[in-house]
Amino acid sequence: MTGLIPGFVHLYAGEEASAAAIIQKLGDADTVVAIGWMVGFAKKAADKLAKDGIECTVLDPRTTSPLDTDAILASVEKTGRLVVVDEASPRCGMASDISAIVAEYAFGALKAPVKRVTPPHSPVPFAPGKLAYADAEGGTFTVTSLGKIGGTAFTPIINAPEVAILGVSRARQKPVEYGGEIALRLILPLSLSYDHRVIDGAKAALFMGFIRDQLEKPDAFM
Repeated sequence: MTGLIPGFVHLYAGEEASAAAIIQKLGDADTVVAIGWMVGFAKKAADKLAKDGIECTVLDPRTTSPLDTDAILASVEKTGRLVVVDEASPRCGMASDISAIVAEYAFGALKAPVKRVTPPHSPVPFAPGKLAYADAEGGTFTVTSLGKIGGTAFTPIINAPEVAILGVSRARQKPVEYGGEIALRLILPLSLSYDHRVIDGAKAALFMGFIRDQLEKPDAFM
């Protein structure tokens, strides 16, 4: 299937239509540029504001390279305000990039400072010294971490005599629906690989549920 997505307002159509931004919601109070998964959350927030008479434009760039800067600048020229919503770090990310573009090319149109809605900045953790390979041999269960690198999930590889390995990715603050409201929650992605010849799948799932429950209530084991 090719062509524009039906049911949406397209800012322009032509040879570069595949890179065109989509207006998910139209308003004149504020421009909200949401990246990727954040589009749905931004639209829900805009719908709530609309009930109070605050109509915001929610703009989905769809692509980051090329980036539909014309659409973003045109909307900011109309509303005079910009909020960028991104689940990535506030530094060296699209929120910073889009904020800089608007500050450079539409500064005169801004009625208020640009706001970025992102997880808080966190430095990369570092521990001096190295664990020797011999020190990590012979175990049956391993916990490995890619938190320093980032990512949302991965597939840890089991090495005999291991029967399971738990992979931990980087924890990030993400907007989620919690108690009927959209709230920032610290999300820690976990990935479990196990030898099905030794570990029953149902027990592995129960184990992951136990780990989740313990992490949600750290005071219980501190």
